Amino acid sequence: MPSSTQPPALLLWHQRPAVRFFLLGLSKVAAGWHMLSVLYLAPRPETFGGRFWCARPQPALTSYKSGSPLDDPCQGNVAVHYLNGSNASFEYFSECKEFHFEIIKPTMVSEWSLVCSRDFLVNVVQLGYLLGIFAGGFATASLQQRFSPRILFVVAVLLQVLAGVGSALVPTFEMHFVLKMFTGLGVCITFTVAFNSISQQHSRFGPDELLGVMFEHWWSVGVISLGWLHQLAPSWRVLQLMISLPSLLLLLTYWVLPQKSNLCSLLGTEETEVLTYNKQSKKVISFVWWHYWCLQVMWLVTIFNYYGALLNLKNVSAKIPLPVRTTLAGVAEMLGATVGLFILLQRGKSQFNFLSVLLFAGGSSCVLTWPFLLKGIGSDWTILVMVLAGRVAIACSMAILQNGVSVDPEVGLVLLSSGRLFLQAAPFSNSMFAKWGRLPASSFYGMLCLVAAISALLMAKSTEWRSCQPTHRRMPNCVLATNLSSKNFCERCSSAKDSLQNVPFSQET
Repeated sequence: MPSSTQPPALLLWHQRPAVRFFLLGLSKVAAGWHMLSVLYLAPRPETFGGRFWCARPQPALTSYKSGSPLDDPCQGNVAVHYLNGSNASFEYFSECKEFHFEIIKPTMVSEWSLVCSRDFLVNVVQLGYLLGIFAGGFATASLQQRFSPRILFVVAVLLQVLAGVGSALVPTFEMHFVLKMFTGLGVCITFTVAFNSISQQHSRFGPDELLGVMFEHWWSVGVISLGWLHQLAPSWRVLQLMISLPSLLLLLTYWVLPQKSNLCSLLGTEETEVLTYNKQSKKVISFVWWHYWCLQVMWLVTIFNYYGALLNLKNVSAKIPLPVRTTLAGVAEMLGATVGLFILLQRGKSQFNFLSVLLFAGGSSCVLTWPFLLKGIGSDWTILVMVLAGRVAIACSMAILQNGVSVDPEVGLVLLSSGRLFLQAAPFSNSMFAKWGRLPASSFYGMLCLVAAISALLMAKSTEWRSCQPTHRRMPNCVLATNLSSKNFCERCSSAKDSLQNVPFSQET
């Protein structure tokens, strides 16, 4: 009999778990680049040692004083002289419409004059991206039930790349804003599909907690590397291309992703395949309203802080170069996520006790930054370390919430989308607090951490927190269709679980 021949190992590259994880993790790197990119695409001129001042054209009926830039670069000093022979004249200040920039490289700010009365448009750019992320959560939840992960991921990658490249080439701010929304939409779909695919391959990659934390580390890689990519780019348009075109590598995941989705289906059958409720490290929560709102507060604060405080780094420790600040923020995220991993491996309700302590310590550190600045205590490096302590705590919270709590898919979508909706205000709140000084926003984020610490403590101390751990992969619909008003969720399902003792355990992933 002819011996069966195995294909060369090179042709089976896509079947190696490490290769799959690497390719899917790249989607999170792109997410970090695009989220943080506004700090480098549209920085204030003084961020990199530049300046700007009012341009003074010469119309027919007026003559303008020339000289050095005024103290207020947003105002023009105008001297008007009448042409009827009278010696009467007067001076007034008017708002400038055109500006001169003295900067090391072109930015969106210099190209579209996003200063003074137009500086809020920088936040509008970020708002466009965040709106795309918000819509992407709902789009993924709907489309993944109709299309295979392979098709959905590839289409989202193409959308992300085309919108990203287009936003680097368009001539107007309005067109850039629209394409920024489509970029956020594509980015959200790609990293959501990637994480779902990795989660369903947990038995091949390792423990679930380790898997989730390692996937989030890819985001931090994007945060760390973006500042140094900016050093290589001669202009903001080139930088936008540099963070958009590498996503074409994600098309290689066509051979990595499954053709069919393994997500559980809510079609009204008597029994439903459950992929998340049989894991040793997770707990099924008895969702009384008290628990739901505690968890909701933690999600709101974690998402708002995790992304909003990152964007606020432009207002923290201005004497330290911005690439150094963002690099250290990425390192702090990795440290916090790793601490969260060790807490998760405890596999007990004490994880919320530990989390509340960390959030209280990190939040207190951030709250004290503003008083320290007002009193002149500490250097810029001291203030930055205090801010990064809060970043470690909030990254730990993100790791635990993402990988330590199993919820009904619909409830999870509500929790996550509520946080993303709250996040839309982050760019504008950063600018509002910046008008009062460099660090009020950091203190505000610290106060939110303290609120999350109280919520985590209430979750840990609540007597309703139960560990009703399912022992079978096939469970009744009551596991998925969680009743938020029920106080006896475990008891309500106990009889149904007993009736399934003879159901064989499925080994499929």
